[in-house]
Amino acid sequence: MTVAVPFLGCRIEELAEINLHKDFHQDPASGVWYFQIEEKPDADGILRKSVKNKASWRCIPIHSALVQLGFVDYLNRQKERGFSRPFESGWGALSFKRNEIESAEDAEKKQEAVKWSHYISGWGGRELRKLIESGKLPTPDSKVTYFHS
Repeated sequence: MTVAVPFLGCRIEELAEINLHKDFHQDPASGVWYFQIEEKPDADGILRKSVKNKASWRCIPIHSALVQLGFVDYLNRQKERGFSRPFESGWGALSFKRNEIESAEDAEKKQEAVKWSHYISGWGGRELRKLIESGKLPTPDSKVTYFHS
């Protein structure tokens, strides 16, 4: 996730909420793989994405380095396994109305906003805390404990 985002030039949330069945494509003429970023409901009418504004709707080509490193193969495997989002198998979704949900479908039935990147973006901070608590890393001198810091 953290490697793909700068290569794609998108936000973590935009990548995490890609619908692998509808937003992940390969151009037949050029063979270039790309993502379609837009805020449209899925086929069942439920909106599972949030784009900052309409100007953010765009096509993002998947960088050739990511293709060579197996990112497209990974996405295709996720799709074949029945997942609709790129990182759904490892990190679930979070509902805005409740702190925890059993599944994205559970939140959708209740018409709650689903964030696909919440657990992904917090992963680094959680791992850093584990390393500090286990003694593998020293306690920082300041309050810098977040992954992006």
